[in-house]
Amino acid sequence: MPAAGEVTWEATFKERRDGYLEFAGRLSRPDRGETIPGSFLLPDDWSGEVVLWFAPQGKSVLYGADGRPLPGVLQLVRSGAAVGSFDLFGQGEFVTAEDDFRTTRRVANPREAAAYTFGYNPSLAAQRAHDVLSAIGYVHHDRQHPAAERRLRVVGSGACGPIVALALSQANGAVHEAWLDTDGFRFADVDDLHDPMFLPGGARYLDLPGFLALAAPTRLHLRGEAGELPEFVARIHGASGSSVANERDLPALAPEVVVEVLQDAIGTPSR
Repeated sequence: MPAAGEVTWEATFKERRDGYLEFAGRLSRPDRGETIPGSFLLPDDWSGEVVLWFAPQGKSVLYGADGRPLPGVLQLVRSGAAVGSFDLFGQGEFVTAEDDFRTTRRVANPREAAAYTFGYNPSLAAQRAHDVLSAIGYVHHDRQHPAAERRLRVVGSGACGPIVALALSQANGAVHEAWLDTDGFRFADVDDLHDPMFLPGGARYLDLPGFLALAAPTRLHLRGEAGELPEFVARIHGASGSSVANERDLPALAPEVVVEVLQDAIGTPSR
């Protein structure tokens, strides 16, 4: 979790809309030479609620084919919630014709061994989780937009669900509530060192359930789990005053589903 001042924001676009401010820019970690592009929609009458939505398509998850914010996203904004999203490394603006990040990069070494690559370089999964932490840290420490009470909620849809779980394990409770697609994912099932979800040591300490337990005291809502979670996950969250809802019978976090669950959580009636 970055400390206050370690993450900076540089605006590249700002436009006044009907009842909200739309702005885009780049989050940077100067100490690490990292930058990720992002977009925010900030209502004129901001309630202090903040939603960060991470998805495989990056920040474009907030927009329709016409380039305008999705109607459901605008419903959240007009209810008083700020909504933002980012391109994690290998998403959105990072994708080129030469590198689509469907597999991880190879180092200039003829020996295909994880030790030679990831002993010196972070895996793509770890880098993306680090980007999520940068976004969480920026919102958590931001004082340019004061609010009487700030509450951060996070969504990790699709393949970003496990990535956000990794980040939450290090977020020290900065996130109030999170919804994650897991689709039954386990690091132990990754059998290719060039898989974007390859994480050295990811399976060693209780796999994804271990990271979910470490996410306490953030309240978790999980979609796509194949069965019951290990009992220790709920026990650790209970001891921290939070909870884990294994909503495996509910649909995955498609955009319309995300809007619905956030409306319910924030108290916004559907329109």
